[in-house]
Amino acid sequence: MAHGERSTRGCLLQVIGHRGGAALALENTLAAIDAGLDAGADGVEVDVRRTADGGLVLMHDPDLARTTGGTGRIDETTLEAVRSLGVPTLEEALHTSPPNVCWWSR
Repeated sequence: MAHGERSTRGCLLQVIGHRGGAALALENTLAAIDAGLDAGADGVEVDVRRTADGGLVLMHDPDLARTTGGTGRIDETTLEAVRSLGVPTLEEALHTSPPNVCWWSR
């Protein structure tokens, strides 16, 4: 192999949907996950936050304003209140996706 060339032999390349498929639907939603997978992603990356009462929800920001129109911090809001704004739980996302999907989270 000449200098500067790279081999992909032995490497597994994967397409990962960022925040599900944020370019196709509202980020970190079930619709975004479905859209990313339908567009050909091998897996999805989502952001997970803990609510005040210990629930795990898909949300990038620490507060509710940008993507839900709600107010307050997720870690200071109950799961029920966050869910009422349409924010999916991690459990919902895992149960509604195909079993062969690769997941990444931060």
